[in-house]
Amino acid sequence: MLAKQSADFNAKMVRGKAILEGGNKGNEFGVECPYCHATNVKRITNTSKALHTAVFGIFSMGRNAKNFHCNHCNSDF
Repeated sequence: MLAKQSADFNAKMVRGKAILEGGNKGNEFGVECPYCHATNVKRITNTSKALHTAVFGIFSMGRNAKNFHCNHCNSDF
């Protein structure tokens, strides 16, 4: 009985540690694309958002609300 409780506790600790470390998504951000589930993503920087706004003006507001870009399916999320 005690061994089973100890094993359950250890399993919960491992899951909790994975959540705190950003999950097991395979990248430094701990996220995956919600559309294609790829882990090859990059963060959209504030510099990129400012440059995009300078070039496209108000038409870039939809993209500027996003934080990540998927290099696999080219979507922003």
